[in-house]
Amino acid sequence: MSSSPSPSQSSPSAWKYSTDKMVAMYLRFVARIVIMGSALLFAAHLGGYNPAKYLTTNKVIGVIIILAVVASILYYVVDRNFYLSFLGWAVYPCGSLAEKVPLNADTSITVTVPPNVNVIYWASEPSKAEDQPIDNPWDAYANYDNSGVVRADSTGSAVLRFRSPSSYQVGLFNRTLTRHVHYRICKHPGMLSDVKTVMI
Repeated sequence: MSSSPSPSQSSPSAWKYSTDKMVAMYLRFVARIVIMGSALLFAAHLGGYNPAKYLTTNKVIGVIIILAVVASILYYVVDRNFYLSFLGWAVYPCGSLAEKVPLNADTSITVTVPPNVNVIYWASEPSKAEDQPIDNPWDAYANYDNSGVVRADSTGSAVLRFRSPSSYQVGLFNRTLTRHVHYRICKHPGMLSDVKTVMI
């Protein structure tokens, strides 16, 4: 009677965050705790309590807390995903997506990603030059038909093919974003990277 295969033979090893991703994740968590704690201390001060008095009598602790607060604020000031969290990492079963190219694709860009991964990409819809910039992203992307999925080759090269996109305006001050394409990398069959952008 043949022996049953070992667990390592019968199924692939479980995926987990790399060390640098784990460190970044914990740093974000700690920074949020520090900022929330600072907000609570400020609220306590407004309520008539004086937490600053304790900090001034314990200077070492006070300096540590001040440095932690400043570092946390600086960390998030430059973190786009803090303001636009929907652009960050996302859980999604992306490993088995079928490759597709938008109809009438006339523009292509090559990006470098990890080898043999799926890349999901999308761009705004084409429009006449005189109609640009489109005044909001919702009209610019319409139904997100100008999107596709491509698999990178063994060297990590992925060719994104799409219809030539339009520029559009975003935000309260109508800032114009020039033509570009967004993409996410399928880092693992169940995990999408944050949104990356290539200008055209």
